[in-house]
Amino acid sequence: MDYNFEITLKCGECDGEGTVCIGHPIDPSSREVDCYSCNGSGKSEPFGEAYDCLDEAKADYPNAEITAL
Repeated sequence: MDYNFEITLKCGECDGEGTVCIGHPIDPSSREVDCYSCNGSGKSEPFGEAYDCLDEAKADYPNAEITAL
């Protein structure tokens, strides 16, 4: 029997930090801004997957937030 799970990964653009640097990081005029990809949340848009159990979902996405639907 398949169960539906909602998977949320950390944002790949900001590595889950929620901010990105505009300019070179050692340039004094550079600045940190909210990540344009995740709007500063540090998380990707959640998506659904079907698995037989939670352990299978965790095996495929070990670092994700997983919620049973």
